Amino acid sequence: MANHLKMDRKQAVLALLRLGWSYRRIERETGVRRETVAKHDPDRDSKAARAPTGGGENRPGRPPGQSLCEPWRELIEAKLKRGLDARRIHQDLVHEHGFAAGYDSVKRFCRRLRKSRPHVFARIETGPGEQLQADFFKGAPTRTESGRHRRPHVFRAVLSYSRHSYEEAVWRQDLPTFIRCFENAFRFFGGSVGTVRIDNLKAGITRACHYDPDVNEVFAAFARHHGFAVLPIRPRTPRENGKVERGHGYAESSALRGRRFDSLDEQNKHLLWWNENVARQRIHGTTKEQVLARFEREKPQLKPLPGQPFRLFRCGGRVVSADGHVEVDKAFYSVPHAFLGRELRVQWDERMVRIYDGETQVALHARQSAGRFRTEPEHLPVGKRHVHLKMEEHLLAKARAIGRDAGLWAEDALRERGVLAYRLLQGVISLTRRHPAETVNEACATALRHRAFRYRTLAALCKRQTPRQQPLFASEHELIRPLSEYVELLGKGLPR
Repeated sequence: MANHLKMDRKQAVLALLRLGWSYRRIERETGVRRETVAKHDPDRDSKAARAPTGGGENRPGRPPGQSLCEPWRELIEAKLKRGLDARRIHQDLVHEHGFAAGYDSVKRFCRRLRKSRPHVFARIETGPGEQLQADFFKGAPTRTESGRHRRPHVFRAVLSYSRHSYEEAVWRQDLPTFIRCFENAFRFFGGSVGTVRIDNLKAGITRACHYDPDVNEVFAAFARHHGFAVLPIRPRTPRENGKVERGHGYAESSALRGRRFDSLDEQNKHLLWWNENVARQRIHGTTKEQVLARFEREKPQLKPLPGQPFRLFRCGGRVVSADGHVEVDKAFYSVPHAFLGRELRVQWDERMVRIYDGETQVALHARQSAGRFRTEPEHLPVGKRHVHLKMEEHLLAKARAIGRDAGLWAEDALRERGVLAYRLLQGVISLTRRHPAETVNEACATALRHRAFRYRTLAALCKRQTPRQQPLFASEHELIRPLSEYVELLGKGLPR
């Protein structure tokens, strides 16, 4: 851009100069070059006079690329070592030393100093059986069921002491797959360890945090089951999981690069062969020992595996509805009435549903199929409990009066549907107004054999079993002529 500015641009630059903006910042925001900004700055000479010898962004003779902060390098380095940030350093320079440049100059200079300082990290070595590190990396292209090739995820677990590893290719990184991979790794090694370091994968860590991460509740239960502690790495610090991170490149290049597989099982078989014949036989670059020989010394220090397999469950928060139930997979389970409207924690597996208030279990139910209710009488208020029990006794007595099968069907309906069965039983009892009791009892027997507990089903069974009757016509009525009159008329001839 030329050194001569239009009036509106010039006024904008002057206004920004009055605000104390640096030449570099004005250039970035307006597109006007720093040299042009300096030419239009009325305080340029005074700024150059305040700048110390050797500095000055716009002074003649300044070496190209030299920062205004260069004269204060030692002071700024000392402040950085004390943990001060760029804004605080700029503030001190302005008030204590009459620093004329803007905050952006200090920020850039501090960033340059941090990059120039060498990063020194302490190597963390662990004893036998103390630690395992785990993570995922991308596997080789593998044919899917649709016939296309995709790159699966490869789970890799590395024992920190021996560097012995376990690899498994999977399509998903969800929680059940994550836990199954760990179980397979522990069985492969012949035991578990004291601590496990993992990345901040959602299957293991629900909320990543530099200081206080939240471990997935199910994965935490799995860790307790196997007796290890979970150590999530800090965000954006992969060096904390360095043994497995560095090994990803080795496994990818040595085992999988340039290969394609027709199935996930084929890739896993190849990974197992590679582990047994290549990875564990090598001399490790850091330990300078054979991986297998070092693992043989580590194996006796591994923790024994638990006798029972871990029972995988799911969990989540649920708000207790106005009828005193919580919903899990479209089925409903009662809780004590004192928890109405509150959010409780629910754990469930294929057999049981456990409901907790904090760490206290408040309800335990057997799993129900979708649409069914499970209600415990003791969860109802005392007054409601007596009303419900009285209602049940009354309805069961009415059903048993219809017939034995109707009574058995009513008992099972109450067990299956809980309080929702009350209206159902009332509807079945009302069927006796339109059908004989024997027909209703027979329909209940058929429904009981098929475990059908719906009103419309019983109504259809009763209608199908009731025989259709032919309509009866009356032969005598005051509006109907006697048949003898019609005979006489026929004998005399019909009137026209």
